[in-house]
Amino acid sequence: MERLLDRLAVDPALAERLDAADDADFARRAAAEVDLGESEADAALRDPALRSARLPGATPPPGWLPVGLDTKGDEPVVEWAWFGRKRLLEPFYDESVALRLHRPINRLPRPRSPLSALVGEPMETKLTGLVFHMSRCGSTLTAQMLAAPSAHAVVAEGPPIDAVVRMEGLAPEAHAALLRAIVAAFGRRRTEAERRLFLKLDSWHVPALPLFRRAFPDTPWVFLHRDPVEVLVSHAHRPGLHMIADLVTPQTWGLEADGQTFGDDYRARVLGAACRAALEGHARGGGLVVGYPSLPGAVLDHILPHFGVEIGPEERAVMVAAGGRDAKAVHAAFVPDAAAKQRAASQGLRAACARHADEPHRALAAVSV
Repeated sequence: MERLLDRLAVDPALAERLDAADDADFARRAAAEVDLGESEADAALRDPALRSARLPGATPPPGWLPVGLDTKGDEPVVEWAWFGRKRLLEPFYDESVALRLHRPINRLPRPRSPLSALVGEPMETKLTGLVFHMSRCGSTLTAQMLAAPSAHAVVAEGPPIDAVVRMEGLAPEAHAALLRAIVAAFGRRRTEAERRLFLKLDSWHVPALPLFRRAFPDTPWVFLHRDPVEVLVSHAHRPGLHMIADLVTPQTWGLEADGQTFGDDYRARVLGAACRAALEGHARGGGLVVGYPSLPGAVLDHILPHFGVEIGPEERAVMVAAGGRDAKAVHAAFVPDAAAKQRAASQGLRAACARHADEPHRALAAVSV
């Protein structure tokens, strides 16, 4: 079994051949490739004890992407999965990961390598733009439109990136170096067409704008926002992780933890903090602020030019088509919901917005396209 695992970690052609096999045929193909007993390969797929994590080794070749970051030891360790040429077209990166982990090749013990081994690795695919957002404001639509052309790769809220952003106790330049390292792992070209990489960050990453600017000072960024009332109505129905203080701490937002950390009031405080962080970043340069009402047209008319991207008619056509779909249910047409959200807003929710979010949001709107 070790012969097979060692070969997979260095031979992308072998990984691609085996990835073409289904469950029924995988063990036979794997056995034939490395003169392995078919029963041994089958056992590695079916016995959890044999699928335990491997000791960290060398960074695997392009075709493998980070799917996790183990920070429990002395040094962060990247956990990889085989994607091959598979494009990242799902609305969120963790959805792409879930689909790939079902493949037989990824049910074997997978490569692990020190994050430090990626420090200094060049970006084969240019990091072209960063998308920050207020949440529930069109960021997934923007990411889906950016991902539509075959020359584009979009990592939408990748947990390995989040794990690096959340690291504590690092000197600023060391933190930036590790962020560049994990992003470089996503920037290794996996298809002939791929030329541009975009990151759609988690909504709680906007306070980390100084870290991203230190790591990528020449990469333009955008911040997407929406009427806080409409955003809060969405979170009242289904709160995002960043609205749960046990998952994303108040300190992340520069908020005091001694007050109420639940309900409309806390969520409005979070939105206000996000707006203020975006305003501070905008004042330092490199950013474009985009309001929800200008989407999807602003992706083509403002965001692509801000990112320095020129596209042809075919790319424009696939992006326009993506902009007409529901970003989180890609087989359904988009249906505007702003009026419905406004009708659903309670007086208490509106009052919370007025106390904490409306003023910084108005300042954002004043500098928006």
